Amino acid sequence: MARELKKTHRIVLALVSLLCGAGIWLTQMHRFFTRDVDDYFSAGRISPEAAALAKRHLALWSNPKHREREIARMRRSNAEWDFMARTYFVLALANMAEIEPAKRADYLDVIDAIIDETIRLEREHGVYYFLARLIASLEFGGFPERRHGTLRYHASNQVGDAVLLYAMVQGPLWEKAAMELNL
Repeated sequence: MARELKKTHRIVLALVSLLCGAGIWLTQMHRFFTRDVDDYFSAGRISPEAAALAKRHLALWSNPKHREREIARMRRSNAEWDFMARTYFVLALANMAEIEPAKRADYLDVIDAIIDETIRLEREHGVYYFLARLIASLEFGGFPERRHGTLRYHASNQVGDAVLLYAMVQGPLWEKAAMELNL
């Protein structure tokens, strides 16, 4: 019995020591891993971290084989991420074109290529090509609540619900814009 108590005592002591050590480490970790904010955000220029991210994504859109492999891998997780990645990368490139006028034409060429491919995929596969898996997963993982003719997703918030609403009604405006632009 005394031997068993000693073993239990050692296990508890080890766990308490581990938790104390983790607590100290986690509260002090920021002191060892600090980075200069200018590495991430720079007024009037593209920061080094942003340039490194952009370089990878520009290479992705310059190499069709690499792009297809990366997009296929991403779409296996969630097809919507493909559309989100395209959207935010285009928005980033538009900002970069403003920051670096000398590279504006290059950035705009990539923007045009992304938009052209996105429209092509939508035409080939339908308007829900980028959203079909999201719709399927909402019923499973979104925890929908339908009450008094309303719908809310418990795994979301106001921003998420607004994004979902936008995604669900984007078709008519998209089709009107495509018709007016002869796309």
